[in-house]
Amino acid sequence: MASLLLIRHGQASFGAEVYDELSPRGIAQSVHLGEVLRERGERIVSLRTGPMRRHWQTAQGLSEGLCSDLSISEMPALPEFDHHESISMPRGAPTCWLSTNTATSSDRMPPCRNC
Repeated sequence: MASLLLIRHGQASFGAEVYDELSPRGIAQSVHLGEVLRERGERIVSLRTGPMRRHWQTAQGLSEGLCSDLSISEMPALPEFDHHESISMPRGAPTCWLSTNTATSSDRMPPCRNC
C-alpha cells in the first residue's frame, strides 16, 4: 500500500535578510532526515514541494541524504501559512500551559478555562 509522508521544511534563516532560505542547520536537518529514511529502508518514489525556496532546498537535502536522484516537482497548491501571523499573539488572547508531568492526576495543572 502506498503512503504519503508529509515533511516540514528544515530550519529557515530566522532573523536573516532573506528568511526564505534554509539555515546551515536546516540543510543538515534535511540531509539527515534523508539518511534516516534510507537507513530505515523507506522507498521514496517522488518528492513534491510547496512554492517556497526553503521547501525546494529541503527536498534537495532529502534527495542527497537518500542517495537518490529523485525528480523534485513543485505543487503550488502546497503553500505555507503566514509565518508572521503564526508567531504573533493578539493582545488579550488567553495563554494556556500544559503540564508534562503525567505521574498522577493530582500533579497535573488544572485545565485552562479560557480556551
